[in-house]
Order: sequence, then C-alpha cells, then structure tokens
Amino acid sequence: MTANKVVASARARILVVDDEPSIAAAVQRALKRDYDVVTETSSKIALTRVRSGERFDVIIADLMMPNLSGANLHAEIQKFDLQQAERIIFLTGAALTPAGRDFLASVPNRWIEKPFDVTGLRRGIADALGAIEEALDASPREPLSTTDDAARNLAKRFDLAALDAEASTMVIVSGGGSILWVNAAWHAFGVANGATPEAIARGVGYFEAVQGELRTWILDAAARCSASGKVFENDYECSSPTVERKFRMRMLPVSEAGLLIEHSLRLESPHTGVAEEPDPANYRSDDGLIVMCSNCRRVRRFDKTAWDWVPTWVAVQPERVSHGLCFVCFKFYYH
Repeated sequence: MTANKVVASARARILVVDDEPSIAAAVQRALKRDYDVVTETSSKIALTRVRSGERFDVIIADLMMPNLSGANLHAEIQKFDLQQAERIIFLTGAALTPAGRDFLASVPNRWIEKPFDVTGLRRGIADALGAIEEALDASPREPLSTTDDAARNLAKRFDLAALDAEASTMVIVSGGGSILWVNAAWHAFGVANGATPEAIARGVGYFEAVQGELRTWILDAAARCSASGKVFENDYECSSPTVERKFRMRMLPVSEAGLLIEHSLRLESPHTGVAEEPDPANYRSDDGLIVMCSNCRRVRRFDKTAWDWVPTWVAVQPERVSHGLCFVCFKFYYH
C-alpha cells in the first residue's frame, strides 16, 4: 500500500444523514457491498459524531432536514474540519427552494437529486473518492534518500514496504531529529488533519511539534533510547470529546541512523468524564492563557485546584491555549 492508494486499498467509510429512515436505508443498501456505511436520522447526532473525532471518506447528507439542515450541518463542520465539510455530498428533492439552489451554487460540493438511481449514486461516490486520491497525489511523500548514509542504513535494516502497509503510524527520524521517512498511515493521517506537505516532508524536525513539558520528556526519552540501544515503550492518552483512546508509542533505535517511532491504538471506549462548560472565566489564568494537558486533554482551573474535562475545547481549542501535563498524567505516564 502506498500513500497515494490509501482509499483504494481499504473499504471507504461513509456516513449517511437523512431524517427519513427509508431513504437512509436505501442509500445504505445501495452502497454496503463496496463500502462501510453507517446511517444517522438526526443531523445533530451526525454533527456530534464528526465533532467527537470520527472521520468519514464521504458524508451523504439530505439538504432539507428539520432542526439542522444539510446546509447548516456543512457550515458547522466547516468551523472545525474543512476537509470533512468538503467531503459532503448533498441529497436534494426535485422541488428545490431558491435558497437551496443558491446554497448549492455557493459551495463546491457535489449533490444528487432524489429520487436517485443506484448507478448515479455509486458514480458520485466513486468521483468523490477519486478526488481524495488526487489530494493525496498532490501531497506525495518524498522518497527515502539514496545518498544519505543514515537513510541507506535504514533501508538495509527494515523492510520499508512492509512497514508501509502497517495500520500504525510510523516515522523514521535521524539522530538529529529530522524526518527521514513516514509510512502511508502517517502520511494519510497528516493529510487528513490538514498538514501541509512542508509539515510532513523529509528533513522537517519531528520533535518541533511537541510542546511544553512533554517536549522535554520526549527528547530525553529519545536520547536514552539511542544511548541504550534498547526499545522504549510508553502509553499515553489522546481522546476525542466522546471517545477515550489510549495509544502506545514505541521507539526502536537504528544504530547511528536515529529512531523508528510507532504509534498504535491500544484501547478505545466511551469517555466517562463529567463534562464541564467551556467558560473562560473558570480557566483563563492571570496571563490570559488556558492550560490544557497534552495527554488527557483536561483543562486546568484558573485557581490551579483541579483539571476539568471540557469536551467542547477538545473538539475546537480556545484562543491562547498552552499545553502542559496535569499532575496525574505526569506521575502515571511520564514520571
């Protein structure tokens, strides 16, 4: 599997949003042979799923729905994930209102008229997935250098084609911390989360993106791993607003060449934290900063007495946020 064929090599995931259960079921029947299809009859629940961190290759949404229309669903998703908003295909009725026509003319999204024919629906999905592959093609991974000694050592030690097919995200960094190679999962993750080609290119400093206390810790861990020649493992959290996720990071020393760093999902379950309201008055410090734990993503109260679970700020970070480690995470994961 290569980065340019991530979509083609796995079943695409599609979310169907229509307040009419019969329409949602019909779309699911038409597509389930080739794709993993989930349905929602509530656009508000669909929005919550996307906001919580679920990602879909295509979202099929009815344009006219009660409470939250397809157009408003698009607008809300656009606030925090432009790429997911771009992947919406709208279903429209024949009696389209002037406002509906104006909206469709104002966005680049595809749309399909109801009642739809199965062939046309499948063609629309195929076109949308083709556009995703084109986006990946426009941001290709750089090949491993054949003139760099460290890169040649990596190519000798690892079966890079096998690593490229792994579901875990993997990156190989030089002794100085620069990216030498990333696998397809890493590249696709970066593109899906809006990373520019320059941000995930060979030569970029891998550790530059890590902030605060966690940066000091991970640099020390990398140095100890390289010096000892032993594999280093550490679990950590990275949850969405509704799903608690635990990952494992593994660092494998590669002689003088640097490190192979792998991140794999270990545990996923509904988040049980008591949700607090995103009131800046409760959390913004005297210097105007809101401090969020880099690990559990809880937010420190302004008086430093506790760290609260504020899922709204996990979905969309507030202005002037600083990242650190809460006492519990520091002692449990990083001490």
